[in-house]
Amino acid sequence: MRIALGGSAVTGMIAPIRHGGGSIGVLVVTGRTGLTKRFSAADLDLLDTIANHASLTLERALVIEQLQNEIAEKQLLIRSKDQLIAAVSHELRTPLTGVLGFAEMLRDSRHDFSDEDEDSMLKSIADEAADLSNLVEDLLTAARTQMGSLTIVPGSVPLRPLISRVVETTAGSAHHIVVTGPDATVIADDGRVRQILRNLITNAQRYGGHQIHVACQIDGADAHIRVSDNGDGIPESDQERIFAPYESAHDPGTQPGSLGLGLTISRSLARLMDGDLSYYRIDGWTVFDFRLPLQTEPLPAEQPATVEFQPV
Repeated sequence: MRIALGGSAVTGMIAPIRHGGGSIGVLVVTGRTGLTKRFSAADLDLLDTIANHASLTLERALVIEQLQNEIAEKQLLIRSKDQLIAAVSHELRTPLTGVLGFAEMLRDSRHDFSDEDEDSMLKSIADEAADLSNLVEDLLTAARTQMGSLTIVPGSVPLRPLISRVVETTAGSAHHIVVTGPDATVIADDGRVRQILRNLITNAQRYGGHQIHVACQIDGADAHIRVSDNGDGIPESDQERIFAPYESAHDPGTQPGSLGLGLTISRSLARLMDGDLSYYRIDGWTVFDFRLPLQTEPLPAEQPATVEFQPV
């Protein structure tokens, strides 16, 4: 820039700087070839005025930028909530329609159906009701984590019988599930472990291949529950995004019952229990590795612990 001082042109530069204490200032550097006299008081006053004006302009621009960012965040939050409400309404309506339809048929025309038909409809009602219950459980868990606290009840959890119960209640006819590995006892919350396993197995059934393996392995002081399937897997660019809330690497319109919460909740719960949840591909298999600490000594009797949720 060029500044007119006392009838002469002075080449100068004005640059914003941030002081150690966080305040904003302006650095003014000026020069003139062949300058033979000092700046007058009026010249210095002019430079000081320019510097102050630049400083105020910069601070105003930063405030405007901050306000624009806050507005954009609020708009994104509103859109996210609208999408969540729409998704929840759809996912609740889908199983409810089946439950209501079969229940009305049994109520109004029960004598028109054979015992086999009745058993099939009752099974469908139970399955749809279980999906509803699982969906509500995930929503409640997400709400509690967002409020800042979640109740974890640590205890001794034998993994093999727990895995068998979850597989028995979630296995579908279209998938073959194999459970392998030794039994191990971990320090965890029984209900939360079941919730994580149910989410991982359901995720494999919806998005993975027709073969599903659930393997328990011991590695040092940890037990690993690896839920694997022979599906196509997740693109590398989406392998971390799938753990973000309401995100999915698949088309949600073709996958009923999915809000994009299962993996987010599962990783959060695993970390609250001093474990973790990770994803990788190996030899054509998709693997979700659920890690928990092994129990090496008897646990003392303790009251339920309330732990603060830290976003992933």
